[in-house]
Amino acid sequence: MISEREKLVCSRLRTFRELLEIPRSRFSISIGYATERIASYESGRAPVRYEVFKAVTSRYELSPQWLATGIGSPKLPGPFDDAPFAKSVSPRALFTGVYDSFIAGQLVKQQDKLARLESLRTDPPARLRSEMLEYLGKLESLAKSIRTSLRLSDPEQNTSLTGVDVSVNIASVNSQLANLLHRLHIVTKEPGKKSELADFLSAPLASVSRWLSGEREPGGETTLRMLEWVRAQEANQTKSPGRALTQPEPKTQLRKMSHEKQKPKSGQVKR
Repeated sequence: MISEREKLVCSRLRTFRELLEIPRSRFSISIGYATERIASYESGRAPVRYEVFKAVTSRYELSPQWLATGIGSPKLPGPFDDAPFAKSVSPRALFTGVYDSFIAGQLVKQQDKLARLESLRTDPPARLRSEMLEYLGKLESLAKSIRTSLRLSDPEQNTSLTGVDVSVNIASVNSQLANLLHRLHIVTKEPGKKSELADFLSAPLASVSRWLSGEREPGGETTLRMLEWVRAQEANQTKSPGRALTQPEPKTQLRKMSHEKQKPKSGQVKR
């Protein structure tokens, strides 16, 4: 005879299989046990061993809490992990014994952790609130700077960021970033300019090359500094247009060819 608690565990194992709508024979094969053995568990003739539970949960994500107590969902939201106590458990041990000694404690720790995270999410401490507000303020300032510097023309894109509502039109921003890269390509054609840009950004030359090629996208702060640099370079080019690229060719005198035929004078006869 087995205890009432063990009978309830056996009954839940059968209920779980029926919820999956899998015949007992196929269910047994899928977890690597004989059909007769699974039948003995489901009928309550033998208590469920931990090794059986582990085989089932590894294949179908059976919840240990539901199997032991009937509380919660029959299925886990993810894989079951017994690494913290696996070396201390015999596979032949009863599932209920392992649950009481190890699994229940792990579940309590997980639930406490989730409760703390939920508390932080709904009511963060003053320090975290201050940091979050500071971060959001920087985000808003950065977005405004990018919109202003890149001269976004669509009025709908000039809405301010409040809280976490970011309404910048991604397609337009990408277009303006492409325009910035085009301007950078023009300026950096001059020898040494890529290295000068890298020094200005305090970034490796290889990173600058990847940004200019479009292989990687620069961050928001780097984008603003690149814009600052290219505008300064364009301003310098405007102030100092430089010398003309081509010099005027020297004038040459055209001399008459000696063999050029002379028109005959009046009265002369052509011989």
